[in-house]
Amino acid sequence: MKKFAIFGSALLLGITLMPAVTLAHEEPGVLKAAAEVRVAEKKATTSARRTAQEEKREANRKEVIDRFADRVTERYHDSIMRMRTLADRIETRIGEIESKHDVDLSDARAKLATARTELNQAETVVNGIPAAVDTILATEDGTEVFADVREVLKNAHEEIRDGHQALVETLRLVKVALGLDEDH
Repeated sequence: MKKFAIFGSALLLGITLMPAVTLAHEEPGVLKAAAEVRVAEKKATTSARRTAQEEKREANRKEVIDRFADRVTERYHDSIMRMRTLADRIETRIGEIESKHDVDLSDARAKLATARTELNQAETVVNGIPAAVDTILATEDGTEVFADVREVLKNAHEEIRDGHQALVETLRLVKVALGLDEDH
């Protein structure tokens, strides 16, 4: 039994070392050329894998940016709807105040009309966000895309802020007309 174990071990060792013995007898130029081919193949596969990973990362980055823009757009739409509801309530209150207190609130009505115009402009800008984001995502690489998308969202936010500020000014004018505002 021991003879077979020793013979098997020697056979296994011989098979394992045979390529090394064979390569040692070949010319050094052949070995160098074979090594260079293996290195070139390794570089090619590594480069291809890296390119595929970068493309996947770029697609994922654009998908994340698109989802972010969709969520922000949804919030902007909700905000505009809340402000429109608030504008309707303010208009109703202005009518009630004019009839009960015999006060002229024409300035407040004018400012409310300005607020509605600002909200309409804001909604137009917000409705244009998906198309602008799609254009940006289609034309640019992912590293610069987020900054451009943020700029589009920032412009929409400023339009919404203008509408909100006009509503605040409307309420201030109503308070002044009623004599409730001590600052003005």
